[in-house]
Amino acid sequence: MPKAFPIVISAAAFFLSSFATAQWHKFTSPSTDPAYIAGGYANGCVAGAATLPEKGKGYVTMRPSRNRNYGHSNLVHFIQELGMYSFNNGFQILIGDMSQPRGGPMNFGHRSHQIGLDVDIWFQIVPSGANLSKTQRNKRDFVSVIDKKKGVLANATWRKQYVSLLKKAVSSSQVARIFVNPVIKNALCESENEAEWLRKLRPWYGHDEHFHVRLSCPPGMPECKDQAPIPVGSGCGIDLRQWVYDQANPKPIKPKTKPSKPQKKKILPSYCRVLAG
Repeated sequence: MPKAFPIVISAAAFFLSSFATAQWHKFTSPSTDPAYIAGGYANGCVAGAATLPEKGKGYVTMRPSRNRNYGHSNLVHFIQELGMYSFNNGFQILIGDMSQPRGGPMNFGHRSHQIGLDVDIWFQIVPSGANLSKTQRNKRDFVSVIDKKKGVLANATWRKQYVSLLKKAVSSSQVARIFVNPVIKNALCESENEAEWLRKLRPWYGHDEHFHVRLSCPPGMPECKDQAPIPVGSGCGIDLRQWVYDQANPKPIKPKTKPSKPQKKKILPSYCRVLAG
């Protein structure tokens, strides 16, 4: 652990640090500590985060007003390398949310993205020479690349470059998984003949306007919690096709007959509570 925090915290200090866990979006810059991750993707924080410049070769950040262009240095380097790949192929990728300056829970938009190892990359590309203004980057709309009702890719918005971009992304040994809409994965299972590289593409609802890249915990971070390993195989098959069908034919929501049980409140790792305090 890069910073020696006292093990015993006074009741008053604990209250303040616990309160601060709901205010992570108010931090405007990373901490000055050495890089360190504590917790899991949906319940943790990151110290000493690196900042992704708003513009670089082959990429540009979107929604800069959110101030979510931070992450572990591994994530920043991954994005820059993917940007260079895009630049060499004549286009720019649009980078969505990464993490907040110190990670932690966000006040809207995501339950994950808390430890500086997640990034959303839009299913939109622009020519290498395009120079989007900050106003354009804050106001540009998302675009879906699927026809959910038909369970197929949308011809008007899907681009062949997305296949090579996903293939390039999963080739990184640091990438643990990439979330895409079930329709996208199913279409690739058919066009790519259930290739092994599809294994890291994990189907999840939403994710029809962007793909969500998640890196593995870096070495030397004992408090960083990885997800369970991905099952062997391409992940194609009848279960995936059922997801596609279920999206196109959602079941009616039944009215609740009894109140739902209150969800157990997550408690951030002690490192995070002190980091926020």
